[in-house]
Amino acid sequence: MKIQGYDGVATKREIVALEREDGGIQVTITALPPSYMDLLAREMPEPIAPLKKIPARDPETQRFLKDPVTGGKIFPPDLDNPNYQREIATYGALSSIAMAYHGLRHDPNIAFDTSYEPNSPSFNGHDFYAAIRDEMENFGFTMGDIYVIVSKVAILSGIKQAEIEKAKEDFTNLNPQEETPTDSD
Repeated sequence: MKIQGYDGVATKREIVALEREDGGIQVTITALPPSYMDLLAREMPEPIAPLKKIPARDPETQRFLKDPVTGGKIFPPDLDNPNYQREIATYGALSSIAMAYHGLRHDPNIAFDTSYEPNSPSFNGHDFYAAIRDEMENFGFTMGDIYVIVSKVAILSGIKQAEIEKAKEDFTNLNPQEETPTDSD
């Protein structure tokens, strides 16, 4: 593909300062490609809710609902299952870490210790992004730093404000005792 004769990558980038007591650090944040959500779905599939043990009933007749193809009873997903709720909270938080990682990974001044090898048969996205989260935390990144990075990645990538707020909520759910910055901070 060429645009106005240019056949290179026209990726949006922005340098962002993350405040520190000693003056701060600068990171280069890059927009995500349109295929990012496909990549995330491959690397870290969303958890699937377990099925309830009691079949679904028709609200009017109270009869069990049946699958029109198999004729078997329909068991709805148990979205309130505590294990599933934990998995969803972790998934949401690690999705934010994934977004931050992919937004930072082209910064020539940042080197993560954990190798990104998505084509390796042993690659596990959940474990990889958990390791990246640990690296960022050990380096001294705060939830506020992650929020700033994810917000800037979203803006550069053209993601809507509602999706930015969802990412903030997902990340906050991982560690609710810390506060994230607000617009007034």
